[in-house]
Amino acid sequence: GHSSKSSMVSNHITFTGDVSAMQAMRRAVRPRPRALLHTTARNKSSDEKKDNLTNDDRLRRREMMLSSSTLLLSGGALSNSGSALALEGPAQAATLGENCTSFVLSNGLRFIVLERHNAPIVSCHTLASVGAGNEPEGFTGLAHLLEHMAFKGTQQIGTADYKREAAILDACDEEFYTAQAALDAGDTEAAQPHLRMLRELEAEAAKLQLPNAYGSLMSQQGGVGLNAGTNHDETKYYISLPANKLELWMAVESSRWRAPVFRELYSEKEVIKEERRMRVDNARFGPFTEAFAETAFPERPYGRPVVGTVEDFARLGRREVEGFFTAKYRPQTLTCAVVGDVDPRQVRQLAERYFGKWSPPVDAAAAAQWTDIPGAALPAPRGAGPRELRMSLPTGPLLMDGYYRPAGDDPDSLVYAVMSDLLDGGRASRLSTSVMDRGLALYATCFSAYPGDKYPSLFLVQGVPAQGVSTDELAKALRKELQALVDTPVSEVELRRVKKKTRSALLELMTSTSRTAELLCQFQARQ
Repeated sequence: GHSSKSSMVSNHITFTGDVSAMQAMRRAVRPRPRALLHTTARNKSSDEKKDNLTNDDRLRRREMMLSSSTLLLSGGALSNSGSALALEGPAQAATLGENCTSFVLSNGLRFIVLERHNAPIVSCHTLASVGAGNEPEGFTGLAHLLEHMAFKGTQQIGTADYKREAAILDACDEEFYTAQAALDAGDTEAAQPHLRMLRELEAEAAKLQLPNAYGSLMSQQGGVGLNAGTNHDETKYYISLPANKLELWMAVESSRWRAPVFRELYSEKEVIKEERRMRVDNARFGPFTEAFAETAFPERPYGRPVVGTVEDFARLGRREVEGFFTAKYRPQTLTCAVVGDVDPRQVRQLAERYFGKWSPPVDAAAAAQWTDIPGAALPAPRGAGPRELRMSLPTGPLLMDGYYRPAGDDPDSLVYAVMSDLLDGGRASRLSTSVMDRGLALYATCFSAYPGDKYPSLFLVQGVPAQGVSTDELAKALRKELQALVDTPVSEVELRRVKKKTRSALLELMTSTSRTAELLCQFQARQ
């Protein structure tokens, strides 16, 4: 990157369509199969990313490394047999299998339950195998919008008079779509009366609505950590509660999937627009990373922002949200994890009672309308040779160096995760000792699967050069470390360090019921 007269610094991004270097790196790691960690890696969604990795980011990345069915560790293994998981140590087995069970309801909804009676709490996670990668062309931002709308309540929660409110919500839709049709036709003046009427109707509906009723209900009953997150691959919803409130969670959670009401939608869109301005448009590297993805993944799910493009998002109304929800949020696409002071038999009884009768009809025409974009099944773009993109921004330099890799279900996914930890696994890692400690970068990191691993993605190395160091100089230093993985087999010392840190991260994760629920939920969903 080079500085221009306007003091705008060039950001630098490089892609390679030639995977020979990555294949050589895999061979460099492969000769020691005992050290391999079978894993599926996941990265944070684009609307969650920070300029630098925090300690929590690093821990979460390592947690996702642990989410596969087999994890070979130093002296032991995490393995699965049916619904059982076991963590074995060199001296004795700390067995999860005896306390971990799973079952599938007749409608296809999956549950995994882990008993943990050390405290009277329960953590409940719901994972929908639906993310931004499942949005049809022209509807970007829909999965993320739906995540927000899932907290707006039902016919019983969030309203003082649903019958009256429903009529006003329908009128809001009519005004929105009439205004949108005028805007699409280029007649801004004709759209204005309908937009004013939409705002007036929203104010009328607000008189009947109980804002944040869902969150308030759970909080009043002792719920903590209520939240959700959307990325390209999936959407997650989670909360922790007193153990005696499990039935409350079952009742409320099932109601918001069986019969949700997407109220406050048009005002919530304004909230998300502000979120985009904060996390993308005005973020330090937001515009650059968005251009990175678009260039790396043309006509593919990972090439589009989770929060949506400005143009697509403006056209989304309640009909699109309802259509996408009906087609994508079905029992077969949801997985629930319950971890804590519970009886698995009671969990199953409650699941049958509240979720068992949920069997939405299949609408073939509607399903066809919401089919994933064709590019979802395509391999990563290759054959064009290395590509380079440079942008000038006033926010400072950033280098992003990406190499195409297969999806997370590929056997080599394990190797990419190991390489990522060798390069960026703490203070003793290669990027830390050979790049940052030498004063070449303010920070340097890598992601084994960027921005996700459901589809073919990127092995990404990135960094911010130190003052006086150009992005080209930093690129040379980072590629030197990649080349070292190609040229020299990894030592047993380094591999032992990776295994030790992975085991330590797993043990730390297991101290949290919420993070354990997250891990088990993803594990079960990907079987």
